[in-house]
Amino acid sequence: ELILMEDIRFPRTLGPEARSLLSGLLKKDPMQRLGGGPDDAKEIMQHRFFAGINWQDVYEKKVGFDWFL
Repeated sequence: ELILMEDIRFPRTLGPEARSLLSGLLKKDPMQRLGGGPDDAKEIMQHRFFAGINWQDVYEKKVGFDWFL
């Protein structure tokens, strides 16, 4: 029940893009969640957190994920 009632608090060190992405993914109403609409995962992939990611290269496993660390 607390998940539905409490507000999410992020660490101050979390950047604005990451904060925006997580806020969108963790919306309490599933219909308002990032990726929960008709565009599905495309909506997540287009989020500014992932700016510069070539999703075709990811799909083809041409990139590593060391950029994430």
